[in-house]
Amino acid sequence: MAGSYFLGIDIGTTGCRAIIFDEKGSIAGAASEEYPILRPKPGWAEQDPKQIYEVVCNVIKKSVTSSKINSNKIAGIGLSSVFHSLICLDGRGEPISNSIIWADTRSVKQAEYLKAYGEFDIYRRTGCRVHPMYPLAKILWFKQENPEVYRKTAKFVSIKEYIIYKWFSEFIIDKSVASGTGIFNIHSLDWDDECIDMIGISRDKLSELVPVTHIIGKLKGEIARELGIVEGIPVVIGAADGAFSMLGSGAYRKGQMAVMIATSGGVRVTSEKPIIDEKGRTWCYVLADGKWMVGGAINNAGLVYRWFRDAFGSEEVRRAEEMGIDPYEILNEYAGRVNPGSDGLIFLPFLTGERSPFWNPNARGVIFGLGPHHGKAHFARAIMEGVAYRMKSVFQAIREIAGEPEEIRITGGGTRSSLWCQILSDVFNRPLKLPKVHEATCLGAAVMAMQGLGYVDSLDIVEEMISIEKEFNPDENTALIYSRVYDLYMNIYWALKPYFDEISAFQQQQYRKED
Repeated sequence: MAGSYFLGIDIGTTGCRAIIFDEKGSIAGAASEEYPILRPKPGWAEQDPKQIYEVVCNVIKKSVTSSKINSNKIAGIGLSSVFHSLICLDGRGEPISNSIIWADTRSVKQAEYLKAYGEFDIYRRTGCRVHPMYPLAKILWFKQENPEVYRKTAKFVSIKEYIIYKWFSEFIIDKSVASGTGIFNIHSLDWDDECIDMIGISRDKLSELVPVTHIIGKLKGEIARELGIVEGIPVVIGAADGAFSMLGSGAYRKGQMAVMIATSGGVRVTSEKPIIDEKGRTWCYVLADGKWMVGGAINNAGLVYRWFRDAFGSEEVRRAEEMGIDPYEILNEYAGRVNPGSDGLIFLPFLTGERSPFWNPNARGVIFGLGPHHGKAHFARAIMEGVAYRMKSVFQAIREIAGEPEEIRITGGGTRSSLWCQILSDVFNRPLKLPKVHEATCLGAAVMAMQGLGYVDSLDIVEEMISIEKEFNPDENTALIYSRVYDLYMNIYWALKPYFDEISAFQQQQYRKED
């Protein structure tokens, strides 16, 4: 393997990253580019799959250029993508819908309909709660609400499947991404016939299932030229971003936990068998062959901070451009000036409904305790704290079903903020370890390519690649403050829960009036 490089590609919610690693896990080149989330109606969240495809191609080309290495030294490519996306393709493989992403809650009615088939039975088989996030409900939405597109649909695919089709002209899906559809049986590792029957589709509407180490083929001809690489580089299908976030952080052994703050947030542990929570708070997906991950995800993490930046940070964006820095650095500096607890400002960050542990798609954002002494800095910190409180609620559920973790590692773009990492440590009241490679998902994809192509015998090689950059330890006094505010935070949620359905319905009515 000496002298070889591996390219890990992470097709995320708000952008794509491509990173070239050497055989020791050191970064040789990297590139990233954002793409927008489209919100044509309240509760909708879509993306243009053709635009995402162009960005994926661009970042691959830029990563090679930035590396200064000849692309013929790249021994393989591994793919990571978000869970839960859905695109309708016609018989020619062309998109006839946008990519409906996990943050989309339009299929609330369809999810309620599916619950009549035995909500917990579906969860036990698939590891997925019945929820608008999952393609199970999204496909039914197209059938009931957009029958014209539904009739024309030859394949229901994820964003990764679409890109693979563009490159190789075949429809395949790895079992990790498939396990996040709500249509896949995590015990038999096959499509779930009962779920297929529920939504009334045939198996040929779904892609062929393959292992996460499956070699799709070698990039050739015009496709290789479009990507700026030499012909013949093999591509390993890989897994979903949550799986690679765990692998790339080194937190994939028993007793280890991965906490991720990205566009969404997640808390995960690995297991040698599927684990179902009898209270239904968590999910269970495939990580790799013979390994599952048990966890919970929140819809609103970095997504909320980005919304705040875009909606209220135009001045900070302008100043950041002048200074040649990231506007988040300015917002982080603001937040650092504010006392823990944000001087009594509490933010419930339910901008796009919520997943674990409440599974409430109608939850909406709440600002509580607002006074004239609060300013932009308080909002920046309250967002960070609100996300951390959400993560704690998931952390507590996983501890209950999987045991107390011996070690917790943190990953994701949010870890670029030391303040956010410290807030998480104080809210959890646990030490948190930050791996040196912040983009764990790309590293996980690259390591999976190494194994799939036979360059390494085991994923254990990742342990040799990862060092800990910093450890965040909770401050006793701050942890006490956050414990008190967390209890208040939870009381606010439960007090307002009866009204979330009402405000969600009102928002939909207002939109229809304007339309």
